[in-house]
Amino acid sequence: MICTRIEELLNGQHKKERSTCPGYNDLAMYLDGRTKLKTTIKLESHFSTCMDCRADIIELKQLLKNI
Repeated sequence: MICTRIEELLNGQHKKERSTCPGYNDLAMYLDGRTKLKTTIKLESHFSTCMDCRADIIELKQLLKNI
């Protein structure tokens, strides 16, 4: 169940078409702490203004803690 939800969130299957939101690779690398500083700043800036992505990141972090 947790893995299915993580996959849905990373693949954006629950989202409407949002072309300005980060894609799967960006989210996965961010959550793994593998983004460069410039990319991290850009993503975190986006998360601060996009409630949908912010909610996704919060949920993903919680789900990953439970694995």
